[in-house]
Amino acid sequence: MNTRLVRCAAALAILSMPVLAGCTRSSPTTAVATSPPARISGKVYHAMPQIIDPEARYLIFLHGDLLEEEGTDATHPDYGRYAYDEIIEGLLVPQTNVISVIRPPDTKIKRYAGKVVDQVEELMEAGVSPSHISVVGFSKGGNIAVLASAALENEALNFGLLGACGEFLDTVPESAMMGRVLSIYDTGDDSTGSCQALFDRSKHGLTASEVAITTEAGHAAFYTPDSAWLDPLRAWLMESE
Repeated sequence: MNTRLVRCAAALAILSMPVLAGCTRSSPTTAVATSPPARISGKVYHAMPQIIDPEARYLIFLHGDLLEEEGTDATHPDYGRYAYDEIIEGLLVPQTNVISVIRPPDTKIKRYAGKVVDQVEELMEAGVSPSHISVVGFSKGGNIAVLASAALENEALNFGLLGACGEFLDTVPESAMMGRVLSIYDTGDDSTGSCQALFDRSKHGLTASEVAITTEAGHAAFYTPDSAWLDPLRAWLMESE
C-alpha cells in the first residue's frame, strides 16, 4: 500500500500551512476562511449537470446528515447553524465546478454510495480525467465517500474526509479505500477522529494524508467555512494533477 500518512507539523508543511505548537493547527470557533479568489470560473450544481465539460474539474460535496431532515436552513441544537451555502462557496476553488445534492431523509449510506459511484462514472465517461474529480464528504457524507472510493477502485480519484472516521466505518469491512485521500479531523471531536485505522486496512492504490486541527468547536467546526479545515482542503484540492 502506498500510504503516506502526514500528521501534525509534517502535514501542515506539505500543505504550505504554518507549523504551530502542539502539532495541530489551532483556530477560534468563529474563524472563517478567507474569501474565495475573485476570479472563479466554476459553477455550483444541485443536480448532475446536463452538459459536462471534459476539461473542467468537478467536486462532489456530500453534506452531513442534518440537512437530510431540515434542508439547507438546518440548525443543530448543540452545534448551531449548518452554513451550507457558505461552505459551498468556500469550495469553489478556481477551475472547479461543485456538485452538491441534498439527500432525502434517512438516506442509507451504502445505497447512496452507489449513486455517487454513478455520478463519478458519468463524469469519467464524459471525458473528465479521474485526477480532476474530487469527492468531499463531512460526517455521514464522509462515510458515503469512503464506500464510493472502495467501490470505484481508481487510484487517480481524489477523496476528502471531514470529521468522517468513527464507529460506522469500523463496522464496515468493505470500507478499504483507493485513491488520493485527505482526512481532516478536530482533536476536540468526541464522535470522530483519525482515519489511520481506515488507511491501514486499505491495501493498495492509496495515497493518504491527514491533518489534525484543534478548535473550540469539535465536530461543529465543519458546520461553518472555518479556515482551520477549509484552507488545507483548498490547498490539497489545488495540488491535484
